[in-house]
Amino acid sequence: MQEKKLKLKSAMRITHSRHGQAAIEGLVILAFIMIIFIPVMFIGISSITTENEKISIAQAKSSLRTMTGTAEEVYLAGNISRKTILVYYPDRLDTLNISSHELKMRLNMSYGQVDLVETTFANLSDGGIQQGFGYHQLNMSYRNDGGKYVEIIDK
Repeated sequence: MQEKKLKLKSAMRITHSRHGQAAIEGLVILAFIMIIFIPVMFIGISSITTENEKISIAQAKSSLRTMTGTAEEVYLAGNISRKTILVYYPDRLDTLNISSHELKMRLNMSYGQVDLVETTFANLSDGGIQQGFGYHQLNMSYRNDGGKYVEIIDK
C-alpha cells in the first residue's frame, strides 16, 4: 500500500514539474518574440512618421507655389483681375504669414519647426487668411488703392 502511495506521489511530482517547465518554455518563447517584435515596431512607426512629415512638407510647398503663381498672374493682369483657387494646408501647419513679397508656412514636425518660404515679384496683402488645416478656397484680387497689390482672402 505504501508503495502505491510513493508511486502516486512521484507521479504527481513529475506532472507538476512538467507544467512548470512548459510555463518557463512559454515565457522564454514570448521573451524572444518581444525582443524581435518591439524593435521592428519602433522602426516601422519611425518610418511612418518620417513619411507623413515628408508628405506634409510636399503639400505645403505645392500650396505655396500655387498661391504665388496665381498671385503673379493676377498682378500681371492688372485692373479688375481676380482669381479663386483651392489649396490644401497640411495638418502640421502652425502659421501662414503673408508679407509684401513672400508667403511663409511654418510646420510643426517631430524634430522641431520647419519654415517654408516662397517669394514673388507681386506685392501681396493679407485680406483675411484662416489658419486651420484642410482645403481652403482663396480669392486673389488686384487692388490699386494707394498702391498696386494682390489681396488674398480666405472664403
